[in-house]
Amino acid sequence: MILARARRGTAARERTPPRPAPADATAPGAEPRWAGLPHAAWKAAAIGLGLALLLPRFPFAHFLLTPLSTLVHELGHAAFGWLFGHPSLPAFDFAGGGGLTTHGERSSLILLAWAAAAAGLAWARPGRVRVVVSGVLGAWALMIWRGWDEWLIVAGGHLFELAFGAVFLYRGLTGWGARALLERPLSCFVGFFLLFNVVAFGHGLAESAGRRAVYQQGKAGIDHDLVTLSNYTWLRVPTLAGGLAGLALLAIPVTALAATRHRRLLEALGHDEADDAD
Repeated sequence: MILARARRGTAARERTPPRPAPADATAPGAEPRWAGLPHAAWKAAAIGLGLALLLPRFPFAHFLLTPLSTLVHELGHAAFGWLFGHPSLPAFDFAGGGGLTTHGERSSLILLAWAAAAAGLAWARPGRVRVVVSGVLGAWALMIWRGWDEWLIVAGGHLFELAFGAVFLYRGLTGWGARALLERPLSCFVGFFLLFNVVAFGHGLAESAGRRAVYQQGKAGIDHDLVTLSNYTWLRVPTLAGGLAGLALLAIPVTALAATRHRRLLEALGHDEADDAD
């Protein structure tokens, strides 16, 4: 009996095809790399960086590009609003400029829907996924109970700008999901533009007393995000603005480092095949 089981185990191992070895960057025919990234990534980054530095200097191009960052910012407020049970609607503010997101009263039905979705995912995916989902669900409930969701909704606009900028930059550097040749440099351009826009906003607000005076006046009787966050915390507006600019700058090397680990990240997420564009 034991011998038969051993033979069946040996036969099963023999039938299992070996995993292909990762491509060696130094092998003949492999795309050359520098600092962990292929030349295609550096070309996309150079084109995207050049466009992000050049186009906003032209008034008409800046006028066309500014709504992009506004849209991402307001989507952040709306997304965090829905996450914590507030029906939210992002919109452009054509009267006062920029954008404005309206939030409704917290809905128990929305909270129950999120909790049910998380519980269903944890039940369907045992193991590591269940532990992660349970931890996230506990943190989500704690934020609502402690009232921390309010400042997170306020910070959601700037957090979304950082996240979108990093995701687009990562997509451009790795070719993740790209199908056309121009997608990689355009993704790098969008990523750099969003991140540089946050840097310019934060640095200008931290260094210029005049800009802070205008910013602290608010709009339509509503305080701007960093003023509200300053009221929630012991941090002053210049400190928050400088920290925001620093996070945007830090996001660039962190995203580039993550791009050099693209294949490992795919394997960690359960993807056996490497991305075609990398």
